[in-house]
Amino acid sequence: MARKPAVSLETLVALGVDRLAELVLEGIGRDAAFKKRVAAALAGAKGGGALTALLDRRLAALERARGTIDWNREKEFAADLQALVTSIADELGKSEPGEAIKRLIRFVTTHPSVFERIDDSGGRIQGVYDGAVDMLPTLAATASPEALTEVADLLAPALSRDTHGYVVNILAGLAQFMPLVALKTLDGELVTLQRELAVGASSARKSPGDWEGGWRASLVIRCRQHIAIAWGDLDAYIALEEGKPVHAQDAQTVAEMLLQADRPREALDWIRKSGKPRLNFMTYADVAGGGSPRDAAAVTRVLLEGKILDRLGEPQQAQDVRWSHFAETLNATILRDYMARLPDFEEFDALDRAFAHVSGSKAIYAALVFFLEWSDLARAAKLVIDRKSEWSGRHYNLLTPAAEQLEEISPVASAFLYRTLLLDILARGNSVAYGHGARYLAKLDHLADAFDAGVAPDCDNHAAFLARLRKDHARKSGFWAAVAKIAR
Repeated sequence: MARKPAVSLETLVALGVDRLAELVLEGIGRDAAFKKRVAAALAGAKGGGALTALLDRRLAALERARGTIDWNREKEFAADLQALVTSIADELGKSEPGEAIKRLIRFVTTHPSVFERIDDSGGRIQGVYDGAVDMLPTLAATASPEALTEVADLLAPALSRDTHGYVVNILAGLAQFMPLVALKTLDGELVTLQRELAVGASSARKSPGDWEGGWRASLVIRCRQHIAIAWGDLDAYIALEEGKPVHAQDAQTVAEMLLQADRPREALDWIRKSGKPRLNFMTYADVAGGGSPRDAAAVTRVLLEGKILDRLGEPQQAQDVRWSHFAETLNATILRDYMARLPDFEEFDALDRAFAHVSGSKAIYAALVFFLEWSDLARAAKLVIDRKSEWSGRHYNLLTPAAEQLEEISPVASAFLYRTLLLDILARGNSVAYGHGARYLAKLDHLADAFDAGVAPDCDNHAAFLARLRKDHARKSGFWAAVAKIAR
């Protein structure tokens, strides 16, 4: 039977009002943020606007403050901000959600001055602001249309002071709850702001380093797109997207929306729009194999293009797209999508074809990762053995876990990898890694009998390998001392 929590609503109620009051008094004496939470709760109990007056005073103080906050006060300051946000959402939000939304927005608009006052490299303070934005949709769900209309009036002015894109996120959470007339008014204000920014950008073209106007214009467009979504006007959303520079357009999102709207032909045009990747990355396997950077969005783009082609009644083209990307990247996710679309009984031949392609790939590290991720350890082991001379011990972050995974199913493959790792350390005289090398040798000792029984005659058995090791690296005393330490 599970133990009942020592602290719960029921156990606290059972303590009685007097004892709880004593504990609260003790708590507010030790915790300034908790003291402010209690003060807000007491003000809320008074009614008559006492709570809103208290919260407004705290917000005004935050807006006025300009002093730098030392790093050792960061945690305390974050707790103080969180107490303010929680008091607004919990105390005021229960009775007047519209007023709570206004004050949370007012709080969020303090971010430029607050971020200038403190080095928030750990993101603690920003997390409080993000949390405040996240609270807004819940409050909006119970707010009156009149209150939300008043909230809409705050957003355009807030956007002009925004330095981190918070207003975009605010509108993303609130637009679905706002009256259409309020959204229409807000969109008109944003159109005016967009024009002003366009004029400013035109006059600033002689100054290439002036990027702020363009960034702020992109915020306006994103806000208008959230309004278009709330209206259900996909064409307006797309028109705004087309107004962005080509490199900034989010073709995949537009394609997804068009597909959901059952407009697959247009979706295909968007997903196939050319453009440089927004974000590239390289896996360890890419680095080890000398590969090129990958487009971080490529997998989702290929999956979506395949879905669109299927919707258009072109399944073979869809499969060709999937296979082409898999053949180039050895991406297991794409292959699984390809296999899922095959007719019954065709998957076995297709899988054999895919495995043969992976086994023959020049990108041997990506091939090894593929088989390990596919949980086909037998083929991973065969790849290691067949291409044993091609591995480099410098890529220990890939080969060490691979060797560990292969120990039981293929001691021979595992030992080849451990030998590769060990010989690389010794060949380079990498004394910092001698401890790792000693552990690799211990692994080889453990695998010796199974390795000798399964290895080809043209390979050194364990005893011969060890003898050669002692001969070639006899003077590396640090390594042999590490070996002796493990043996003890």
